[in-house]
Amino acid sequence: MALAATLAFLATWLVGFNTAAHGSVPPEIGDGWRVSTPEEQGLVSSALDAMADRVRSDPAFAHAYALLVARHGTLVFEEHFNGRRREQSSGVRSVTKSVLSLALGIAREDGRLPRSLDTPLAALLPARSHLLAGEKAEITLFDALTMQSGLRWDDSAEPWLGQIFFADDLVAFTLGEPLVAPPGAHFNYNTGLSQVIAEVLTEATGRDLAGYVRDRLLEPLGISGTDWLLRPNGEHYGGLGLHLRPRDMAKLGQLALQDGNWRGRRLVAAEWIRSSTRDQTADTSTYGYHWWASANGSRFVAIGYGGQYIYVDRDLDLVLVLQVDFNVPFEQVLPFASFLALRDDLYAGVLAERPGTIEPGSAPPIEIGEGAGELRLELLRSGAAEGSVEIAYRTVPGSARPGSDYVATAGSVVWSSRETGARTIVVPLIDDRREEGLESFEVELERLTGLDRLDTRRLQVTILDDDGPAPGGDVQRLSLGPATLAAREGEAARFTVSRDSASGDLEVAWVVSPIVGDAEDLEAVTGVATLRHGETSAEILLSPRQDGQVEGPELYRVELSASALPDLVEIDPGAGSATLAVLDADEPQLCDGATALCLHDGRFRSRALWQVPEASGQHARGWASAAELSSESGWFWFFDPGNLELMVKVLDGGAVNQSYWVFYGTLSDVEVFLLVEDLATGKARLYRRAAGTLCGGADIEAFVSSSTAMPSAAARPATATDDEPLLDGRFALEVEWRDPHTGAFHPATSVALTGETALQWFFSPGNYEMATKILSGSAINGHTWLFAAALTDVDYRLTVTDTATGAIRTYDSGAPFCGIADVEAFEP
Repeated sequence: MALAATLAFLATWLVGFNTAAHGSVPPEIGDGWRVSTPEEQGLVSSALDAMADRVRSDPAFAHAYALLVARHGTLVFEEHFNGRRREQSSGVRSVTKSVLSLALGIAREDGRLPRSLDTPLAALLPARSHLLAGEKAEITLFDALTMQSGLRWDDSAEPWLGQIFFADDLVAFTLGEPLVAPPGAHFNYNTGLSQVIAEVLTEATGRDLAGYVRDRLLEPLGISGTDWLLRPNGEHYGGLGLHLRPRDMAKLGQLALQDGNWRGRRLVAAEWIRSSTRDQTADTSTYGYHWWASANGSRFVAIGYGGQYIYVDRDLDLVLVLQVDFNVPFEQVLPFASFLALRDDLYAGVLAERPGTIEPGSAPPIEIGEGAGELRLELLRSGAAEGSVEIAYRTVPGSARPGSDYVATAGSVVWSSRETGARTIVVPLIDDRREEGLESFEVELERLTGLDRLDTRRLQVTILDDDGPAPGGDVQRLSLGPATLAAREGEAARFTVSRDSASGDLEVAWVVSPIVGDAEDLEAVTGVATLRHGETSAEILLSPRQDGQVEGPELYRVELSASALPDLVEIDPGAGSATLAVLDADEPQLCDGATALCLHDGRFRSRALWQVPEASGQHARGWASAAELSSESGWFWFFDPGNLELMVKVLDGGAVNQSYWVFYGTLSDVEVFLLVEDLATGKARLYRRAAGTLCGGADIEAFVSSSTAMPSAAARPATATDDEPLLDGRFALEVEWRDPHTGAFHPATSVALTGETALQWFFSPGNYEMATKILSGSAINGHTWLFAAALTDVDYRLTVTDTATGAIRTYDSGAPFCGIADVEAFEP
């Protein structure tokens, strides 16, 4: 249908309805769908038959292929038309856009993209930056996702319509259009922007679009055998081109309805789904992140040209799918009003249901002995319990850790309509035979389908340590090293398991889990290291595959398992795990300042990954964005541009020890992984800063240097002042450093960086030794926050004056390379 008509009808799709909703059961074909009669899920069969009759009799539906209804996660109605068969797929046109949005959310959660959607497109597509100059530089990923770029466009007119299908470079054509509105101010449907987003995704993941979507989204849903059309230049279409079967379309709608969780496995972040499926436009055009959506997200729909629909109603817990032949003359395109009439036929058959209640069989907190072998946790369903219900569960670490105290577990349990009673969740426990006191973890519950009340979302489990003191004898202690290691695809990565005794034979199990990356990219992810009597060490050999795809660096955690260790053998605290960075052998050995920090004229490429740990309940991660300060130093931000979180500098210390020196300092207490590559030699170093600390570090033998010059740094032009004012001049800083030879304090020089952050140097301009920032935390705890990072082991003193109140705070340095955090520094 014409775009203008579509938009006009979408403005009316939020009309109210009267909820008042037998028949044959769709066949069970082993594709992951549960099936039942409509009545078992609170729908009247006659209403569904009326829908099918409308499709058969109304000429508007003459080109319909399939009609499906799923309620409470169960397929209850399936009809095919015009000789179509269930296994046939069809092009779903712009439904592809909503699938693209799901894939983008996965890549963002993988850390392939910045967390902030306000990141400019120019930073994500540096090769296109010349097309995003001037006012276009303000176009962000959010603007593209919500079709609010401000670029001139009309999907249904020439030349844009022809360019969508036949342009050799649709991204260049799209970004080359002039601005006709400020970015972010006005909705204008633009299929060219979907191609831009597809390029953002392929650049971020290093994968072709169809391959990434297949591996990370479709195959986990049990969707296979799909086609995705190619553009004239060999790339996949971004805003159309995907072919799906009708049941596949319903799965995608059910996944979105379940906030990204499928059968207990989280495929897409819930926060991304919720944001994607509610209106995000400035002019209330009912569009989210490539989904058409109501203001509160209670109803949303993926729409494809000709009359393809994946319609989702959260309140009624249902999915409606219509698939048509889009390849028909224009006048046969299904009017949106006809689809609304079909939807209203369905709504007329919705019955009022009496939901049940889901509650744990044991009141929390739950206690269990370490030697019990497994935790069996019952969930009970009671009440009327009309309609099916599915509850997902997963373990969440606490002081008890997966792999050493219990086995990480996730899945789901299901009750059919009117079925009550218990379902059992089993979590294997690990008896490490060590005295360690009480430990705990949580089991998180999430209702995926059904209307049952689930009052308890988290169950705390306490593991009672039933191990007494170790019997007499010396305890062998194990450690794993090195703590961090970088290796390139196709090369071996070697870790060493060491023990402080050579007595007896010992087998030590190890496991590798991805932080960012795919486990299948390694030849093996589990194994056993064997130490024979008389040996104090054994090697763990990991072999990263070279897959021929550009996908950037990947990070993995290597851990020793305590589950099978005998008595008198234990893992040294903090020494049982290590981190491996796998460098992409197919990635160009060039530093791109849009995605990395480039120092020493691009010789050193630095990238930083941050993550909030799972134990916090707010697990998130992402690759940091970078900004250069001088030829030898720069900084990273994680959450918002201008909010400095990590500083890095690389100095040439060739005259001292024939090495380049790496220093880093942090202004954040999240976990940080810093990867620094010497592109001239192919060598790399990985540094890890654990969560909960503000300490940085130094490596004065990082890379080989043949220079004879003393370390120095050339500063970029900046205004150096004493007592650098921050937060609109309210706070004045004074930084002094102590000469380690004389003990005397000397003033540092401050250089403005942002309105919240200043840099300090002690010895030479550009060789920054500290960074200080002051943030307003009034919305959180009513105070002003102060953070400082140190890239130095020289003692320092920081004095901050609140010029509005006269209050003064003085801070002295602690351990070398450690900073300061004070979230109650000053009153508002």
